[in-house]
Order: sequence, then structure tokens, then C-alpha cells
Amino acid sequence: MFQVKVQGTESMKVTDLMDINRASWNWELIAGIFNEQDREAISKLVLLNRDREDKLIWKFNNQGNNTIKSAYRYAMETLVDNEEYRVPGDWIRMWKMKIPQ
Repeated sequence: MFQVKVQGTESMKVTDLMDINRASWNWELIAGIFNEQDREAISKLVLLNRDREDKLIWKFNNQGNNTIKSAYRYAMETLVDNEEYRVPGDWIRMWKMKIPQ
């Protein structure tokens, strides 16, 4: 998972990390923000469709929005694949509860 090293860059978009004129990554900027492991992962990403508008997408729910429910479901189905960690209960009913914010 990518970890940002510099405060104040949390709202950056992917296009902010690109050098549009050269159709490549802005490695100077990336080096100042990301750790070595994340830079290596970014180097494996191929830049395509640079004319498209940048947007946030969470692939683990149908609307593309990150929610506690979708993150929990992802964790349970992907990260924790062990029955001893699963908690029995009526989880469907719990997720449908109307809780004030």
C-alpha cells in the first residue's frame, strides 16, 4: 500500500505526479513524496489514457466509494482468510442499521 511521506499532499491526484509534456511520471516529485517500495510499485504502472479526467475509485463496492462496510468486507474476504478470526452473527442486519452521524 502506498504511504505518503510528505504532509499536505493527501489531496493530490495521479495527474499531479505526471509530466504531461513528456508523457511520463514526474520522478523528481515522486522521489520527494514516496518511499522506495512505493516508487518501485509506481514504476511498474503504465501511463495510458492521459486525456481522461482523474477521479477516485474504490474497486471494492459497486459505486466506487470507500465505505467502512466495503473495507470490512474486503478485509474479511481477502486479508483474513481464517475461520478463527470470523465473528458469528447477523452481519447483514447490522450493516442495514441506521446509525446517526
